[in-house]
Amino acid sequence: MIEKTLHQLRRALLALLLVILIGTIGFYFLGNDWTVLDALYMTVISITTTGFKEVRPLSDFGKIFTIIIIIMGVGT
Repeated sequence: MIEKTLHQLRRALLALLLVILIGTIGFYFLGNDWTVLDALYMTVISITTTGFKEVRPLSDFGKIFTIIIIIMGVGT
């Protein structure tokens, strides 16, 4: 039973890390002159539903990407 729980925990953590990686890479390439830290910050505030202010203004595609990241993060 403990092995199953640890397996589920590892899968959940891997899924969360994958969402963070996808979000960071996506924001990095979406933004103009965004640093990796800016992209990671945007990902973290999105998936935790903190709702803090964006680092820089987002295009319509950037807003759609943010919505997808939020859904992926909350779903994970």
